[in-house]
Amino acid sequence: MESGRFKTLLSLSVIQQVVDLIMRDRGLGYMDAMETFYRSKTFDVVSNQFTGAWHLSPLVIYDVYCREEWEGIVDFPE
Repeated sequence: MESGRFKTLLSLSVIQQVVDLIMRDRGLGYMDAMETFYRSKTFDVVSNQFTGAWHLSPLVIYDVYCREEWEGIVDFPE
């Protein structure tokens, strides 16, 4: 898939739902939640179409993100 098309699709679906979870659980505004997620290693992995992590559910990605925040570990399920 073309890179620009992939990133657009990703941002309209999975990323938005993960950001919504961050907003809800952390009480952050939209821009702060986006910024904190975009600076994470979890986002780097999810936004790379060749890792396959983008196909995971937003809840699974959010769990990986939380673990990165708490423990510094980025570990995606297989």
